[in-house]
Amino acid sequence: MLALVSSSLALAAPLLPQADPLADPREEHKSLNDNADMTQWGGWWSVPKDAPTHPSTQSRFIVIGRPHSGAGWLKDMLNVHPNISCYGELLSERTASDLSKWYRQVAFGDENMLRKDSLDDAKQFRTKKHAQVEGFKWYHSQGDIDLFEPYWAVNHTNVSRAQAYSRAEGFAKFLKEYNFKVIIVDREDRVTRYVSEQQQGAKGGFKLDVDEMANQLHLDRQYGDQTKHWLDQRGVDTLKVTYQELVDHTKDRVRWAFQFLGADPNTANYTELYEEGDRYEGVKVSSESDREHPVKLRDIVWNYDEMVKKLTAEAPAFLGELTVDRLLHSKSVQTYEAKENAGSSENASSWEHATEGGGNNGAL
Repeated sequence: MLALVSSSLALAAPLLPQADPLADPREEHKSLNDNADMTQWGGWWSVPKDAPTHPSTQSRFIVIGRPHSGAGWLKDMLNVHPNISCYGELLSERTASDLSKWYRQVAFGDENMLRKDSLDDAKQFRTKKHAQVEGFKWYHSQGDIDLFEPYWAVNHTNVSRAQAYSRAEGFAKFLKEYNFKVIIVDREDRVTRYVSEQQQGAKGGFKLDVDEMANQLHLDRQYGDQTKHWLDQRGVDTLKVTYQELVDHTKDRVRWAFQFLGADPNTANYTELYEEGDRYEGVKVSSESDREHPVKLRDIVWNYDEMVKKLTAEAPAFLGELTVDRLLHSKSVQTYEAKENAGSSENASSWEHATEGGGNNGAL
């Protein structure tokens, strides 16, 4: 990867004036031209013009989120629809130099667009090859694509920053020109999401890495607050849903997503939404006891006091989340139990009514 970046910078350097490293990269972007092979960094000129598309695919979409934001959960739920095929993180193993070819593969629905290590995606490609609505999941920064310049970019050269800007604009261009719809999933309890991501598959408690926590929380908020607006400005059709909405109003929000994607919501098998009803992104509720006694951040973050101190000093705006201090909110627990009681009924109003007013979200 380092060799790739070095080679890319060396080739691109003569095309760009050497300016203040903190200059607006958009100004640098203007000085680029298409007299050279710029597909190497996956920017604006990497997007194919009039690439052939798969005859069975009527519409395309992408689910955008962050790890443990609910995007993976939504992907699974969208796949209960017989006419929708939503793949996983197709860009997670790809770099900027792969984008030009990959854009063509996605447009045509070529099997090579899939990750080679994903057996689930390969199986789904075979079983839902002729799905009318096709999409995939993307986490910010995968494929070296950053819609917003991240905090670490201040240490990059103008060349790499211009390339990154061109890559983001090219991604938006691809989504617009090939009529992608975008569903944005945002998890607003950002400390919880960060802890859940850092915990990964670790059982029990763990020591949280707090060094990058504040920067990551601010970046997470920017992703959540600005992604829809950024894409809307570029003419991309978007829908935003929050993790908590998915938890509290699962069926309603999934039907909403089906309609947005142009799939008939009445043809989906909604009973499948509840077959894994104990699964919430980042949290697995494995027993009745777990549901009655949700895990507290203090119980799983060994250096909890250090985390609070770091938040107080560098990100005080997020301290309010600690008054709830849960990985699974009380209202989510009540919603889960109400959904179990409602079963697979077509009308979900019974469990929605049961959760009106929410739970006790006081300090723990």
